[in-house]
Amino acid sequence: MSCHDARMLTAAAGDHVVALIATWAIIAPAALVIIAIVASARRGAAILEAVLGGAITVLLVKIAALLYAHPRPFVVHHVLPLVAHAADNAFPSDHAAAAGLAVAFLWTRSRALAGLALLFTLAIDAARVAAQLHWPLDVIAGTSVGIGGGFIGIALVRIAASRTFRKSNTRLAG
Repeated sequence: MSCHDARMLTAAAGDHVVALIATWAIIAPAALVIIAIVASARRGAAILEAVLGGAITVLLVKIAALLYAHPRPFVVHHVLPLVAHAADNAFPSDHAAAAGLAVAFLWTRSRALAGLALLFTLAIDAARVAAQLHWPLDVIAGTSVGIGGGFIGIALVRIAASRTFRKSNTRLAG
């Protein structure tokens, strides 16, 4: 085997790893969220925070996509992406938003799990850029939108819960 052949094999193996991370690594942050929900003493509130944070994140992603659009890198560069994908708007990255949402959700429960989710998020973001699916701006915006949407969802659920708790205590005291 020549040096050129060895380099080609190494590049092909690297491409497969990038494609694998870009496509499937999103399962890891999602699994960490499920673990945190199952371990939660307040499982109902945790589920509500995750669902509301997810809904807000989807809404923010849709709004961001309406406000700013640009083609995917593989379209601009006229190359095949490492992962088959539609040639639609690249902004913001849905995968990055979902991973950012997991980081926000986990931050309020376990900094260790949040840190692990953040590492997966960075790997997903880098792989989506390397796979020619997104520009760096797309994954930065997606991650930010996911983190923001997650924290907004958590805050809304906790505000509603504290108001409900205060109202029920007022009725009991009166």
